[in-house]
This record gives sequence, structure tokens and C-alpha cells, in this order.
Amino acid sequence: YDIRNIPSEQSGATVVGNITIDTSGGTESPVGSGNFYVGHSAIIAWNFTVTPSGAGAPYSGSITGINASATGLGGSFAMYATPSTLAVVSAGSLTLESDFDVPGADVSISWINNSSNPFYYSGGTGVGGATWLTTDGAALDAAFPETPGGGANNWTIATAVPEPGTAAFLGAAGFCWLARRRRTRGS
Repeated sequence: YDIRNIPSEQSGATVVGNITIDTSGGTESPVGSGNFYVGHSAIIAWNFTVTPSGAGAPYSGSITGINASATGLGGSFAMYATPSTLAVVSAGSLTLESDFDVPGADVSISWINNSSNPFYYSGGTGVGGATWLTTDGAALDAAFPETPGGGANNWTIATAVPEPGTAAFLGAAGFCWLARRRRTRGS
């Protein structure tokens, strides 16, 4: 899934990255739908790069960092994964953190979907504090639209990476055939 980039809720910063989920241990709901409730342990890979607006330097975090983690609240029902979206459910949270316990190096991004104290954050000691911290619940609900079927007030934080279609494969194969044919004729 590609992490959603919402500059209006990120102090003008941009975020790119992705999250890979293994739904095999999840709870399919509704049965036969291909939609699963999963916990943080279902995340098998993640990465992000934040580019602050203005003079700040970009920073990145990933599963390959020192003491990297995907943590949060909600247990095995913290997130709702569909074939097209990944959502943090109401009262759930997700924090992706890299280089934890490395003095001056940790960076993170967090979605805390708590109706009494919601927030969306990125930063860390590696970048001198918060790049953004948004706590306006109504703005966050609007920025991260609800994924149908995942429960009320969930936040869609990522969308599925589209797989190349048949037309793209056929187009690439045709291009390679033409390039080879031209090379053969010109030789």
C-alpha cells in the first residue's frame, strides 16, 4: 500500500512510502470479501520519506533501521486491509519508527485514531522534533476518508499499489519486439 500524502495536514510537507501487509493471520470480515482486520504484526515491510516544506532536509525511516518497529493500539483489530485500502480503525493507532534508541537519530510517522485525542505526526530527534503534528479531529476525519466495511470512523491511510495490467505487459512486450526488430534490421 502507498502511504497517502496529504500536505494540508502535514504543514506543507510531503510523504512517500509504502506498507506491505500479510493478511494470512487476519480475520476476514465479511467472510469471503478479501477484507481483513489485522494487527501490527501483519506489517512485514514499510518505508517512508518525508520532505518538509521550506528549508528542512528530507528524512527516511524503514523496517531496516535500528530497532525499527510498527506498533500501536488495537491489537489484532488495529487495521482494516482491503484489496484497495489500508485503514487504522477507530480507537486504533499505528506508529512506524526507525532508529529508536539511537541517540539523535530516531524518526517516525504516527496515526492515532482516537476520538478524544486524535493526532497525525511525523518527526523525531533525528530531525529536531515535529515536522507536523495535526490534532484537529474533523480535519483528520476528512483527510483520511472512511473505508467501507471497516467500521465507523476508521482512517484510510494508504491505498493499494496498482499492479500492471495486461495492456501494460503487452505494450512493453511490443516495444521490446520492435526494438529488437530494428536492431536486427540495422545490423
